[in-house]
Amino acid sequence: MPTHDPTVIAPSVLAAASDRRLRGEDLRILIILHTELDIIASRPLKRMWLASRCQMREVNVSRGLRRLVVLGYLERGAASPGIHTYRLTLSPPRVSPVIPLRTG
Repeated sequence: MPTHDPTVIAPSVLAAASDRRLRGEDLRILIILHTELDIIASRPLKRMWLASRCQMREVNVSRGLRRLVVLGYLERGAASPGIHTYRLTLSPPRVSPVIPLRTG
């Protein structure tokens, strides 16, 4: 259970709404995690549970979690087989004013 009030939206989650680097699936994951994770302590997270909750394939959840970590919306903590820990970041990540074009 999160130690923060899920009705209060972290600034990083608000920033995600206008971050053009994020995809729809990334935002869906972040919104679900906002109600489950914490900005203080890392919490264990099963990808299979999150895939079910987001109505997504587990491979897409894994990709979305990696993107959210790389872009600074989540911090990844310790891991055990099949379970990683994550926490929300409080401050919005720094977004470059230049958005790179997708190639390929």
